[in-house]
Amino acid sequence: MEISHPTIDGKVCNGSHAQGTETPGNASINGYAAVGASKSTHTAQCSGLYIDNAKGGNGGLTKFINKTKVEEGKNWPTGSYRDNVGGVREALLMVTPKL
Repeated sequence: MEISHPTIDGKVCNGSHAQGTETPGNASINGYAAVGASKSTHTAQCSGLYIDNAKGGNGGLTKFINKTKVEEGKNWPTGSYRDNVGGVREALLMVTPKL
């Protein structure tokens, strides 16, 4: 999946606002991976990247969907506790112009 607008794809799921609790500021998180992957520097949380890594092109909606295996029915927001609904919502709100 890919968003056709040239800049929006890179803005969604490319932030650090969805921080985890184990490492303050997500200091070690530099990319996305599926839930249960053994990569300790990756997250399955939309916008759960370390701020410098988010700026470095490691995020974006396409990378989030492909690397967390959303198209395989995994890791998609469901509305249940600790899912990605909040992260995706926040990411979309950040690219929506304020009226």
